[in-house]
Amino acid sequence: FPNKVFFGEGSFSTVAKLLANYDKAFVIAGERQAACVQQLIDELGKERIIHFSNIVQHVPVELVEQARQQ
Repeated sequence: FPNKVFFGEGSFSTVAKLLANYDKAFVIAGERQAACVQQLIDELGKERIIHFSNIVQHVPVELVEQARQQ
């Protein structure tokens, strides 16, 4: 199960390009980042972006399991 994590100021500008070679991407982003997620959906297509937004600081195990089921 390949995965990569990108974070930090300015990192979002390269995400769509990095994801271009993948069939799907699992994006964990809160509601505050909804515009960024929508930009990915617009660029790559809704069928390729799985957005999980039910996040909290120090994520409980139950939410991690919920995310894995998507």
